[in-house]
Amino acid sequence: MRPRIAVISQQYGALGGGEIFAREVTERIARRGRFEMHVFSRKWESDCREVTFHRVPMWGVPRQLIPTADRKSTRLNSSHRT
Repeated sequence: MRPRIAVISQQYGALGGGEIFAREVTERIARRGRFEMHVFSRKWESDCREVTFHRVPMWGVPRQLIPTADRKSTRLNSSHRT
């Protein structure tokens, strides 16, 4: 049995730099045949037969609960003031 690797992406290979990068790396690893690749995603764009896809429903999270880079940097900067 080959070792398994799971990749989680909301829109695997569909759009955006991160999604496309994840697809390229995942499919390169899968084609080598040393690992069993599984992708868990809401939707995907790929025809790679070496990857097993699992459709996973994803629910939205209110934006107020998601910390942003601006909020984090503001907190960090304010804690370092003299």
